[in-house]
Amino acid sequence: MAFAPRANRAALGALRTRAFHAERLAPPAPPPALRFPRGWQGLVVHGGGEGAYKPTHPLVQLLSRHYCSEGVVSLELPAHGAHASPDLLSADEARHAFRAALLPHLCAFPTVAVGFSLGGKLLQSLWHELPPSHPHRGVFIGSPPTARGSRLLAISAFWTPLAFRLRGAAPALRRLHGDEAWEATVHGVRAWCGAGSPVHAADEALAALRRDEAAARVHWVRARHDLPYPRAAFAELPPRAVSAVGCGHFNFFREGWAETAAAVEACLERARPEADE
Repeated sequence: MAFAPRANRAALGALRTRAFHAERLAPPAPPPALRFPRGWQGLVVHGGGEGAYKPTHPLVQLLSRHYCSEGVVSLELPAHGAHASPDLLSADEARHAFRAALLPHLCAFPTVAVGFSLGGKLLQSLWHELPPSHPHRGVFIGSPPTARGSRLLAISAFWTPLAFRLRGAAPALRRLHGDEAWEATVHGVRAWCGAGSPVHAADEALAALRRDEAAARVHWVRARHDLPYPRAAFAELPPRAVSAVGCGHFNFFREGWAETAAAVEACLERARPEADE
């Protein structure tokens, strides 16, 4: 069931456009085992090629049961899911659309923002623009703030329609994004992750992430068996800020969920806000 506070309902409706989709998912009432002070919301952003996370997604369940009394906002990336289109979005257009969807929600409540892969990269690219009116925490799963050299080559090789066909993954993308739009989604993600893309955190965003990392407000979770983003991709981050789980990039929420959940919980324990924050 989707809901929004009355004051935000009109704004939430206005966010439903061709480029992106946002939905506030109702929390349990009351959350049975809250570990954060009351008044926090969750915000989850899926990875490239996926669709918006539903109430049954394990990450949504974890946040709504233990951390977020105000529910969880699930953002759908530009050109994905119900809003996929055969028209290609540039990286600038995608980031602009994502920013327009993201920032209004962050003005509503203190926020625990969790992004996976491309979703985490977009969150990090905008970290310096988060509204100062409310505190925030971040956990980025399989998602270093930048990517260089061989990492970009690995991403480029992965994100092609042919590669998806060879892996047998094309039918799932067709079902999610549509017969006419799925290839545009793949080409779009490949372009967004290229060298110089605004999806990678620039200097201002990196400075904001470093500041919040020093205060234990942001953390990263990486996979030990990750082709696009192996350990070296996180080398610029302090070791204390990065947790490793023993799975592959696409298994954080499947076979690797128990270990991923433990890592996210440990990150949020270190990031626990004061009761009056």
